Amino acid sequence: MIRACADVRFSGPGRDLHHHYLSRLVFLSAYLLLTGTVSTAQEPVSAETTQEASISDAESPLTAEQKAEFKSSYLPVWEGYRSDISTGEIDYLFVIFTLKERKLTCDEFLHELRSVSLVPDETLARRLVERFCPEKLTGSLPDDEATLRAIEDKRIFRQQGNERRCVSEIFEHVVTGDVHLLADRPNKGVKAYRRGACNYLYETLEWFRTIPNESLVDGSTVFRVDADLWRLEYYGPASEAERKHASWLLLDQTDGLPRQWRMISPKDGSTLRMEVFEEMTQYPGDVLLPAVHLRANVSNGYVSNVRMTVIREARFNIALEEDAFRLSVPANWSWYDLQVEPKSGGRWTEPVADVAAFFRGRTGSEAPSPPTGRGKGFTATSWRPLLLILNGAVLIVIGVVLWRRSS
Repeated sequence: MIRACADVRFSGPGRDLHHHYLSRLVFLSAYLLLTGTVSTAQEPVSAETTQEASISDAESPLTAEQKAEFKSSYLPVWEGYRSDISTGEIDYLFVIFTLKERKLTCDEFLHELRSVSLVPDETLARRLVERFCPEKLTGSLPDDEATLRAIEDKRIFRQQGNERRCVSEIFEHVVTGDVHLLADRPNKGVKAYRRGACNYLYETLEWFRTIPNESLVDGSTVFRVDADLWRLEYYGPASEAERKHASWLLLDQTDGLPRQWRMISPKDGSTLRMEVFEEMTQYPGDVLLPAVHLRANVSNGYVSNVRMTVIREARFNIALEEDAFRLSVPANWSWYDLQVEPKSGGRWTEPVADVAAFFRGRTGSEAPSPPTGRGKGFTATSWRPLLLILNGAVLIVIGVVLWRRSS
């Protein structure tokens, strides 16, 4: 079921084309039924009851012709998802907890999870702890409040083009241009990394909406689970030099987005990790993504720890403030420049209005160019045509000089 958040809607020819491809998915299902090669007589299998073992023996995979039709129907839809967001702001709850005393398989965990209200309110963390790790609650109000604060965090994620900002009650990530800033509020310090060099995890748009790609389909065997879901089974790589892994993915037939994914051990078929995507919601800006995303690690067949986000509010394709990706800090904060060797650090004696500008001044890097426009899928102006013209001019000059020398 898809929830709708009524508000301003984003429209345009690209969005209409995306809706066109979504409607094609309905015809794809009808096409596969008419071919008669996909078994539908068996008992339907839902995301809630799908077992970890492979179901290949119970179903016939899509033929090469059907798989080609599958790709031609879904690839444009996935490409539409990748280009339907220019800017975004997501307000969400982050929750992380560990199961020690309770021994639950993935399916048992999902069964119990669906009996817990996941409304992102002030008591969400308590509801999850009471269900899955009640031993953490001692009955002492101060201790229990401290426990709940440790597993729950209110966060806001913003994105515009290649710029990212994730703000929590403890830390703050700002990725702008080639600089990645990590602000640590409790310790009053900021670390600066080159973009891509920071190893501290934080949520990005790819976390909130996972989009399959063509290589996944090419390497997978595709099955029709029931009237609502596809199942993509992947095994690889085959090379002994690479680490072998396997996985299966449940894909919704209507919107083409994942509902559940599991990493499987190719040795014994046991689950190593599980991800679940639920409460598909249409947010302002005409963007579809799951309100709930959960990742669970599995040890010896039982869920060991869980990381999840529940969206409170989200809006997309909006005008963000000019300083939406500008980090400022007060005086007496420490700074650590980890961009280049040798690493260095110090302390600011005055407030810093633009921390990224401070670190760029140390390396000589440039600030990111402003976006060329707003709307679905905008991109910065490409420099490739200009470079080609300049290269051509240089070659002409060199040719004239050589010609004159030879004559």
